[in-house]
Amino acid sequence: MKSVVWGMRHWLKTNQGIGVALCLLSGSLLLYLYLAPWASREMRDGFTLGFFPILGTTAMLACALVIVVDVYRNDVEGGVELGRPSDILIVVAFLAACYVFFLASLEIGFLLAAPVFLFASMQWLGLRPWPLAAGVAVAMSILIYAGFTALGIQLPSGPLPF
Repeated sequence: MKSVVWGMRHWLKTNQGIGVALCLLSGSLLLYLYLAPWASREMRDGFTLGFFPILGTTAMLACALVIVVDVYRNDVEGGVELGRPSDILIVVAFLAACYVFFLASLEIGFLLAAPVFLFASMQWLGLRPWPLAAGVAVAMSILIYAGFTALGIQLPSGPLPF
């Protein structure tokens, strides 16, 4: 039994194992997009709202399929070889934090939520000292907001007047 578990762990670290996981994830996303009612809504330019997300997800699925069948499918990359199962929890925690940031942006606005999220991310990733991280977080938030505004894309403003 122990050798079967070790074999499965090893296979999951190969390019083929990662490719299968990516196929499952991108296939699930593609199915969601295909079934979502908003994705078939036609826009002014004649494209459907879901055309580009479906196109991008299909490209991800195609690339993942190539990883599953290519000649290097049994290779294990150096960084993946050292991975632990607990690393998955870190990724899931970061994805959950991104979701909380998304909800906070809708509730209190991008300009109030983004600096907090960016500062916390920079601290977690090791950017020190903290005053530099805080300054960069505020500056990046303002630059991102200004860039999207210049493109005509309105980010959630929350209680702020702009």
